Amino acid sequence: MTHKSLELQKSKIESHIRKLSSGDKVTQRDLKAVLTDDEISQMNDEWEEEKSMREHKRDLWGQLGDYADMLDKADKVNNRYLKLSANPSALTKDKTVLFNKAQSLYEKAVERLEELLSDNGNLAECLDRTVDFSPGYEPYPSAEGVPRYCDSRSEHANREEKRTIKDIRISALQRKFDEINNPVVDSNEEAINEDQVKQSANKLRSLLRRME
Repeated sequence: MTHKSLELQKSKIESHIRKLSSGDKVTQRDLKAVLTDDEISQMNDEWEEEKSMREHKRDLWGQLGDYADMLDKADKVNNRYLKLSANPSALTKDKTVLFNKAQSLYEKAVERLEELLSDNGNLAECLDRTVDFSPGYEPYPSAEGVPRYCDSRSEHANREEKRTIKDIRISALQRKFDEINNPVVDSNEEAINEDQVKQSANKLRSLLRRME
């Protein structure tokens, strides 16, 4: 490709990246105009892999159903405690009862989680944090302290950043842009170019000798 055509391609790629980053749509036709078939295929493969990983984590969370149910019950009691705590006229005794009940339910949920993970440690892949049951490192029995599903809508979950199709498209376009800016020279092509330079130099020297 000529320098002018490469600059035009870079300009299109930058425009597509800006559009995607701002939430605007970039069509498949637009992408195919600046990416090769192999690059489009790689981009699609990355998206399929991302969707497969999400499905895999949902399946793992399904296998932690007992823990999920116990966590849900503990959350409901904890929400009752929080609501009661917001009431200035509520009795301290009543708040303490609910607080202790919620903490007890969280403790039982964590114990069940430990049992489930001891049978299959791979289930931890679907959790929103690293889990360690070593003495002194156990999850704290509270709404904020217990592990949750990595894609949980709970305000207490440490939700992981999922790659979207937009993210994958931007990455593919950025790789292409970087490739144009920093082309990789093939070793064989480089050797051929060196030979051509040597041949041209020899011809020039021969011409100069004949002119002497």
